Amino acid sequence: MNSFILPMLTTLIFSTFPCKTFDDGKRLLMADLSIDCDSATHQAYRDYAKSMVAVFVVGIPAMCHTLLYVNRAKINRPLHIRNEDESIKFMHFLWEHYQPQCWWMETVEMARRIMMTGGLVLILRGSAEQIILAVIVSVASVRIVARNKPFLVVEEKGFKLDNNHLAEAMQWQLVATLVCCLLLRFLEVGGKTEMSVLGETTLDVALVCAQFGALLFMLGRSVQGLLKRLGWCGGGGGGDLVVPVLDAPGDGEGETETLLREQVKEGELRLRQRDQQLRERDKDLLQRDAALQERDAALQERDAALQERDARIRELEVSKDV
Repeated sequence: MNSFILPMLTTLIFSTFPCKTFDDGKRLLMADLSIDCDSATHQAYRDYAKSMVAVFVVGIPAMCHTLLYVNRAKINRPLHIRNEDESIKFMHFLWEHYQPQCWWMETVEMARRIMMTGGLVLILRGSAEQIILAVIVSVASVRIVARNKPFLVVEEKGFKLDNNHLAEAMQWQLVATLVCCLLLRFLEVGGKTEMSVLGETTLDVALVCAQFGALLFMLGRSVQGLLKRLGWCGGGGGGDLVVPVLDAPGDGEGETETLLREQVKEGELRLRQRDQQLRERDKDLLQRDAALQERDAALQERDAALQERDARIRELEVSKDV
């Protein structure tokens, strides 16, 4: 629902509001020019759409974020522990594609989809403002992905796919396409685009490169990673996007290595907790030893007092005998 239905619903809901006013003063719905925006029927649909904004545009993302926030401690755990937790499997579609520490990312993605679909409908269709808003949202999305790297690195059949680089490349592809559209919008005069043949050719090439840029980027990183693995390219290690994981003596599979690293981290955490417990126990033992030493000192003082008393008693007995 998050990927397909919700953006479609928000687009449908928001398309109920934009109207276009014609020269005769009549206001018609931009999504369907056969509908009069001032009619009683359309006003009823507008009221209904406002309630659906509260349900789908605000309510569903808020509910999903609340579920993620309440269960963030269970989600932000090593993958094999998180994936086996039965108490959060009912909401697995909200976190299964993201790193444990980025439990909030699905909410950001939902907001981005709503803004890029339904949100743009509210702005004049085809206007420069609409394109600029789309560019701002796309650049912000690129920045979030580049900074947090929220997506999991998928390993399957000997290949490692870094979805963070893929998402970043796709967002840059969208930004490039939108920039070209914005350029065309600014160059449009009187319904026609004032541009030379060379300029049109350059813009056409830029659009084609933008559409195939992400694919070329993926292929390039795959070839680079393969060459590095084979030792034909300096730097060592694999590429960042799609890297063939070649079998080598002593090397385990990626999932096994990830599981081992997580187990090592858990073991280190348990050791630190055990060390803390031992330090606390040692502290208690030191306090107990100090208390025992104080008691021994008190007993020694008592023994000394008893010896003095016995000595006095013996002196008194000797004096009586004399």
